[in-house]
Amino acid sequence: LVTVKWAVISLGIVQLIKELFQFITRRIRYITFDNAIECFVYSSAIVIVVDLSPCSHQTGLRMNWQWSLAAICAFASWMNLLLLIRKLPKFGIYVVMFFDVLKTFSRFFLIFVLFIVAFSVAFHAILQNRPEFSSVPSSVLKTAVMMIGEFEFTAIFHGDDNSHLERLFGPTIAYPLFLFFCVIMTILLMNLLVGLAVDDIKSVQEKAELKRLSMQVDLVLQVEASMPSYIRKLTHRSEYVILPNEKSFWKRLCSRFGFDSSSEKEVDSENKGEQEFISEFREELCSQNAQLRMLQTNVDNMYERQVRTEAMIREVLKKLEIKFEEIDAKGK
Repeated sequence: LVTVKWAVISLGIVQLIKELFQFITRRIRYITFDNAIECFVYSSAIVIVVDLSPCSHQTGLRMNWQWSLAAICAFASWMNLLLLIRKLPKFGIYVVMFFDVLKTFSRFFLIFVLFIVAFSVAFHAILQNRPEFSSVPSSVLKTAVMMIGEFEFTAIFHGDDNSHLERLFGPTIAYPLFLFFCVIMTILLMNLLVGLAVDDIKSVQEKAELKRLSMQVDLVLQVEASMPSYIRKLTHRSEYVILPNEKSFWKRLCSRFGFDSSSEKEVDSENKGEQEFISEFREELCSQNAQLRMLQTNVDNMYERQVRTEAMIREVLKKLEIKFEEIDAKGK
């Protein structure tokens, strides 16, 4: 146990030094939710294993608040692992789905809480003789548990009438209230939550490739930002020269025996892609030119029809002995 304690303390100190180094290099960009959880986990792990009383030093037992802190630290450490998995390109998309559903639930949480409080207060008023509904906080907890199917209908509504703790007072109100609870909470609200979750997951799946690429870019940028500046300068390349016509001995040997090198294949694939793009662009231009010619033909036909119509109108007006100037004067 002593070895484990000092191992935890040593690892915690090393990780805190690493976080301090990241804070010095990244400054204000370091302040994120993920880094806050990491600092809390490392510091709380050290506090948990340190002996703060003679009893803890002799027996190895922790104080009550240390056990509570240990529970929070264990939960936070696994959540930190979940946040780290989110940065992986293959499994991170599922973590993104989870957080999107969590955001949707947080927006819906106010309505959810109002329904729970409403039913819990009503159950407390009618069933306060039972231990699980004896107070408002316990009634709220019991109502929330009842949403997942733990109704205990027989124990609540068909208990022993001779016992005060199991007797049902006001059955005319309790039965309809329980029926409303089953319809509203377990059917409507739960199905609404499932529908919102499915909709969020569908939207994330439609943009899965973009999400995956964005997470990869974020991971690369974070790793690069955590590196010292002199290491980034050593690994940075301001220019990259490609000489496609210059062949090395290996390339000449491969071409001698009829094997294409990888660079030549890449150049050929790039040229092929450019040719395909140019051909598609030409086809698009040809189709647009054809549409323009068709539009010009339609305009010419409309102009000819207009000329013929005007000639017919002139002939009709001549037979009626009406002049254009008179029509214009009357119109004015």
